[in-house]
Amino acid sequence: MATKIIRYFVSINLYLVRHAESDYSNNSAEKSLTEYGIQSLKKNISVWQTYNPKVDIIITSPLQRAVETGEIIREIITPTQNILIDETLNTGAKTESVVELLRTFTVKNVLVVGHMPDLSMIARDLLKFTNREYSFSPATISSIMFENGVGKRMGKSEYHLLAE
Repeated sequence: MATKIIRYFVSINLYLVRHAESDYSNNSAEKSLTEYGIQSLKKNISVWQTYNPKVDIIITSPLQRAVETGEIIREIITPTQNILIDETLNTGAKTESVVELLRTFTVKNVLVVGHMPDLSMIARDLLKFTNREYSFSPATISSIMFENGVGKRMGKSEYHLLAE
């Protein structure tokens, strides 16, 4: 008699966040957030909190503007784990690599801080019923829910909050 293998897929709430506005006059990878960017992010987080989000871990690109964004979110939302900085989310991030990264976690609520145009392509690739590009202006927060594990065309859009 053959052994039956049952694969258990964990549901995941994924929050994709574009870093807040940074100093565009500085061409360095170490751009910091502007004061306007910080205030815009905090304002969008206060709207986001009305959805009662839960965050277990924040994973961010290693670039300064993304790390600063993750730190501001951590101060307000208080995830259960520390921020993880991962090279996978650097500029040029690919959907396949992000999916592999997400599959390494056992937590249910993951927030990812990244860049454009990467986040737009990742959101498009993860959602079940769309081929459209999602706009991620600075400090945008988008929620994608996965009921049976993370993978391409397996997610459902919950909301997409554009910063003012």
